[in-house]
Amino acid sequence: MLHLSAANYAWFEDPAKALCLKLTGAKPTSAPLTGLCDSACCPQATHHLTRRSVRQNAADDDAVLLAGPRFLPAEKDQLRAEYERSMRIP
Repeated sequence: MLHLSAANYAWFEDPAKALCLKLTGAKPTSAPLTGLCDSACCPQATHHLTRRSVRQNAADDDAVLLAGPRFLPAEKDQLRAEYERSMRIP
């Protein structure tokens, strides 16, 4: 079954393969946890050009936050990793 989220499409055909459920330790359900979807790593997620602008806006926001002085080094490392991951997604 197809589930639409802001940044990707989740083809939730096999709950046992859903990365979002594995990462949270949740029991298999009838729907993915789309807010936790790591669509760069989940085998059931796909990316489409119609969703690219959403991902690009998030990456742009991350870049602005990285340029600011308000984060501790560990927080910047985590934000930088998220930014770099978002830039790898086509």
